[in-house]
Amino acid sequence: MDIADGQTVTNLDISDYLPGNLQFVQVVSTSPAATCGTPAQHHHARRQSGLHLRFGDRHDGHIRRHGAFPFYVPLNDAGSNPVINASTGDDVQCINQAGALGDWTPLDPRDLGGVDNASAGGSGDPPEHILGCKSIAIQKSVANLTDSTNSPGDVLEYTLNFQVSDFFAFQNVIIDDLASDGQHFQSSFAPTLQVKRLHRRLPLRRSERGPGRYPNNDVTISGDVLNNANLIPTGNSEADTSAPGANIAQGSLEKTIYAKNGVACAPQPCSAVRGRRAIPSPIACGTHPTSDFEQFSMEDFVPLPVFSATEVTP
Repeated sequence: MDIADGQTVTNLDISDYLPGNLQFVQVVSTSPAATCGTPAQHHHARRQSGLHLRFGDRHDGHIRRHGAFPFYVPLNDAGSNPVINASTGDDVQCINQAGALGDWTPLDPRDLGGVDNASAGGSGDPPEHILGCKSIAIQKSVANLTDSTNSPGDVLEYTLNFQVSDFFAFQNVIIDDLASDGQHFQSSFAPTLQVKRLHRRLPLRRSERGPGRYPNNDVTISGDVLNNANLIPTGNSEADTSAPGANIAQGSLEKTIYAKNGVACAPQPCSAVRGRRAIPSPIACGTHPTSDFEQFSMEDFVPLPVFSATEVTP
């Protein structure tokens, strides 16, 4: 949480009202030190659970306040109902609301101070975080193994990380990863599969081509949901998708005034100019790091009537 520069707030309370489908574990850290407990009953509260942090000292806008804590998605919510439907495995949104309340001491004496006169977030405001709770999930990332700039011929390694919830079982799990146009699978590379509990990792390598392209690589994981008790198919399937991209470097174009009345400016570029001056105003075309061009042309639209271009000298 941030406080505006120069402003002072005391008795600052930050509350995270975890929804019934998320389970709080413990406080890991706070900065600065805070007293931890359950949310106070004030106008922010939607439900009496979650985490409450009391920063009792004086606070101003020069220090950022935060608290860190782990949580997880349980099998059943606070009402003993399944968080995710056991038959369909469909995604569920876990909506997390937070709020802050404190005593603000105004800088302007015309503003009135008071107790709990500064608030942020809470009931009625958009949620601070929405988590997609899933029975099966996949994430795809990309890394350039050649250099720091994506260019044709570089080798990119895509990594697929996928998980199955502790409370679900699947069969006929399929990962469908379609390479976008302009990429070629590196046939000499043998993909490997690593399994860590229910976490899987699968790297793939491809080479890139073409400037200025943003090769989206959609991947989909899907599977048939099983009854977790007897592993009999429920007749439903569930899927998840991911799609990273790698922006391929391309050239740049810039325009500067480099001379006045035939005399190059020092330093560059030229600063302010007066009327009726001969001002060569070139287009400086930057490098094209990823390709070559044919029939290349540039157009310059000078601001009329301020600049009157009567001669073009390459």
